[in-house]
Parts: sequence; C-alpha cells; structure tokens
Amino acid sequence: MIEFYIRKVKFNIEFGFLAVVALLCILDDGRYLLYGVWACIIHEVGHIVPMLLLGEKVKKVKFHAFGVNISPQNNTIRPLYQDVFIILGGAIINIILGLIVYFSDIGTNAYIFASMNIILGLFNLLPYTSFDGGTLILTVAEYFNGDTVEIKKILRIVNCILSIALIGFLITNHINNITLVITISYLILIEIIGSS
Repeated sequence: MIEFYIRKVKFNIEFGFLAVVALLCILDDGRYLLYGVWACIIHEVGHIVPMLLLGEKVKKVKFHAFGVNISPQNNTIRPLYQDVFIILGGAIINIILGLIVYFSDIGTNAYIFASMNIILGLFNLLPYTSFDGGTLILTVAEYFNGDTVEIKKILRIVNCILSIALIGFLITNHINNITLVITISYLILIEIIGSS
C-alpha cells in the first residue's frame, strides 16, 4: 500500500487499485488511460469541493480495487439536500465539464476526454451500491426510513439480476466488448461481496 499526506489529508493507494489500472492498460493498450485517470480525479474533486463548501474537512482518500472512498473528518449529520449535493457533485462536474469540452470543438482528443467525463458521470449514477447512484438511493432511504439494511439487500439483488441479464444480452447479440463484460462482472462481484 502506498500512503502519503497532502495538507493533513491522508491518501491510501492499495494494490487492488493498481491491479485494476494495470488490467485496463492490458485490455485497452492504455491508449486513453490518462484521460480516464483525469476524469476520475475530476469526479472525486467534484465530491470534495461541495464537502469543503459545506464546512466539512476531508480526513482520508482511499483508492482501492472497488473504487475510491472519501472519509470526512467528522461524521456530522447534515440535511438531506447537503448529502445529495455532495453525492451528486462528482457526476455533475463530469457531465458539465464533458459537455463544455465537447461543444468547444477543440479536437479529436478533446472529444475523447469529453466522452469519458460524460460516460463516467452517467455511469456513476447507476444504482450499484458502490456508485453514487446507489449511495443516493440509500441516503434518501435512510433519511425517510432510518434503516437501509433491507433496501441495500434488495438493491444488490436487483443490480446482480440486471447485470447478468445485460451480459446475456451482449452474448446473445454477439456484442464482443470484453472490457464491458469484465466491468459488469466486476460490478456483480462487488455487489455479492458487499452483501456477505
């Protein structure tokens, strides 16, 4: 594990994160990896900026095989709209930046970078429990219901069923996108591991 500090914020980069990055380099020849890394950094900044605007300090940023976790210094109870603002910050900044870059007509590489930002923003809105979309659903459910254990179980089961159906659709329609199949399989694994 790589560990370092930037202005009292602890950063952890685990081996699993580096293994996933290496796998992406192998699968796609690493052609657009740098664009993807920048889109991910922008996404996380999109979560951190609202936290800071709301007076929340970041304690730790952890990069692991299943994504990135940002831990606040204090686990304060905030109004629902503030939680929603923080949760959606990453996706919103990716989508807005992607659209700005796309319509600025800078060139081919800019289109690729714009597309990656838009795709990452939209992808994170999917209801997987480790994504912003799932976090949003669970946060709203907790606000209204107080307990999210059953909702999380149902969400995980639905995500697994829909993901398996999507893989079946890709296979039966001869859509040979190994990266997409691995990504969906990876998401199924995350949902299964999280439910144990």
